Amino acid sequence: MPQNTLTGIATEKMAMPFDENSSTVGIMFYSSYYPERMDPFDSLIAKLESRNMNVIACYGSSSDYVDSYFNHTPETKVDLILSSTYRSQYFNIDNLDVPVINTVTNGYMNLTEWKETSSPLPNTYMIRLYRPETWG
Repeated sequence: MPQNTLTGIATEKMAMPFDENSSTVGIMFYSSYYPERMDPFDSLIAKLESRNMNVIACYGSSSDYVDSYFNHTPETKVDLILSSTYRSQYFNIDNLDVPVINTVTNGYMNLTEWKETSSPLPNTYMIRLYRPETWG
């Protein structure tokens, strides 16, 4: 397997063992977020796990797709992918055949600022919204 699984800090934070009878969510993000900028992803993982969902979180690259993590075995295949990689998807959507929700990670303001602003994402970062839409 490629060397892009979360180890160390993320492994220590795993809240629950994998349950093949529960839904499994794959979370995709850029390697530049790991490990220093993982707070939004750690919060999301904790929220999903609190709802008894399995989470497989990883990053990939154009030369290192993550299909082997999201579809390791039939029992561990993800049911849904949440992807914050707006420049490219580092998995084969057709082979995985699961829904993909493209998410936006806003690292430009905190939650209070985001709630109070009329422009929650600076115009210069709008590509994060419209680029994934071109993929369907």
